[in-house]
Amino acid sequence: MNKNSFLRLALCCAALLLVGCGREDGAAIRMAPADSAKAFADAVSSVELVPLETDDAHLLGIRLDLVLLDEGYLVVDKQRTNVFRFSPEGRFLNEIGRHGNGPGEYNDISTLQVLDGAVHLFCHPGSELVFSPDGTLLEQREGVPVGFGAYRTAAGLLTNYGYSKQKDCRVVFTEDGSGRETGFLPLDANLLALESEHVFSALPGGGVCVLDSYSPTVYVFEGGELRPYLDFDFGQYAIAPDFFRAQDAFKAAEMLMAGDYALIWRYLEGTKHKLVQVNVSGGQTEGGARFGLHNGKAWAWFVLPWYELENMSPFCCFGEDVLYGLFFPGDARKLAADLKGKIANPGVLDGLDDADNPVIARIRFR
Repeated sequence: MNKNSFLRLALCCAALLLVGCGREDGAAIRMAPADSAKAFADAVSSVELVPLETDDAHLLGIRLDLVLLDEGYLVVDKQRTNVFRFSPEGRFLNEIGRHGNGPGEYNDISTLQVLDGAVHLFCHPGSELVFSPDGTLLEQREGVPVGFGAYRTAAGLLTNYGYSKQKDCRVVFTEDGSGRETGFLPLDANLLALESEHVFSALPGGGVCVLDSYSPTVYVFEGGELRPYLDFDFGQYAIAPDFFRAQDAFKAAEMLMAGDYALIWRYLEGTKHKLVQVNVSGGQTEGGARFGLHNGKAWAWFVLPWYELENMSPFCCFGEDVLYGLFFPGDARKLAADLKGKIANPGVLDGLDDADNPVIARIRFR
């Protein structure tokens, strides 16, 4: 079983439904059943579409992410190993580095972040390339511990190793200057290394959100410490304790896939709203993605079954309290009618082919 096959088992989808509500009273946040349907459009105030310029030299693949700049956007294409910068109106401006083996070049993209206006790109086996937004290479560091993903803070580097057995802990903080390592989440089970592509994200109040492999807990790293931040209760999809006690990693994987299970794939937070993506799969149920939305008062859950999720997640980041997503034109046309009615500029889609670059969706909530 290869990693890509294992990942795809968690990623099937197909109509836009909002489901149930959870509690937030100090207990774990309950993921509501998918059949408790409510219209997602009820939570949305408006949607604005920004088409990304399309030409043969700058076509985007399907494993995409979106990062906000002070002026414009970065689109990270992990399939084709490109990073493109677009203007606020979606006009192509420049590429950040390029595929290759020379200075300022890279053969893969592990993680990317914007820190103090500079673009930090981490790639295997252990490089950190720092660019200005216009694509100028500012610095290239080698021997950087990238693991399954890295994230630079003001004091040092966070690295996610998961269950890879490269370290005794699943998350390690390396202090700048001294190189001193502090490990968190001891490696206490023999499991396949299955990691989200979105392990780290910044929290608007400070600190870094950290996702941990098979755990239903979202952690936060702040002040040199890693602590639980949100706990989720996945009900029938919760991973059984026996899975973590298995002596053979492949037998553990077979045990997992024989039943139903849920994995946190992404967590995003704005100044008011929170969004979590949970991928549900297994032997007893049809797979899909659930999205939990917290509006400052309570959690609600929705699924996007029609969305193929090759891109892993259509929702990418918050800017203040605007949720930004990437939708290919054909997928945007499949949105439920009540949600399509919230699009302020639907005519954008009329001039696009399904093979064109995606549109950025700027989603505002009530």
